[in-house]
This record gives sequence, structure tokens and C-alpha cells, in this order.
Amino acid sequence: MSLQAADGTPIATTTVEQTDSASVVISQIVTDVADETIDDLPTLANSVDPDALDAVFASEGAIGRLTFVFAGYDILLDSSGAVEVHQSGTITP
Repeated sequence: MSLQAADGTPIATTTVEQTDSASVVISQIVTDVADETIDDLPTLANSVDPDALDAVFASEGAIGRLTFVFAGYDILLDSSGAVEVHQSGTITP
């Protein structure tokens, strides 16, 4: 994956399906972007409560958008399940 996007465009995207765990999907895409194993990254819990994240985005009819920093990347997750990974500092929460 390319890490060239510094203009606010995502360097990676994915979708959390209704049957997926948002925390697992986010951890997987960041390991892919960072070219690291999950053991090499800080725990997601250092950035956001994974159980709360999963509960909010598994709820039917949830509306919202969440941005946070994880493993040096800006993560954007919206209620549609769309996940964007950005270089740190390129999006405004």
C-alpha cells in the first residue's frame, strides 16, 4: 500500500460489515498499511475502547462518525461502516 497521500485522501479504505467487529477490522487494516504484525502495534485500547467501538457500530440505526489516532494513523469510521486510514495529521476530527 502506498503511503504517499498527504493531501487528506485516505491511504487505505475498507468497510465494516454488520457481522464484523469494527475493532478487528480496524486492527487488520492498520497492520496491512503499517506492514506490521498485530503484536508490533500498540493495542487498540490505547486509542479507543474496543468494546464500546464494536457496540456502537453494531447498533442498527446508529448515526455518527468517529475519528481517532491508532498506531500513528488517523482513523475515520462512520456509521455506514466505512473505514478510512489517513497519514497522521491529515484529517480534522
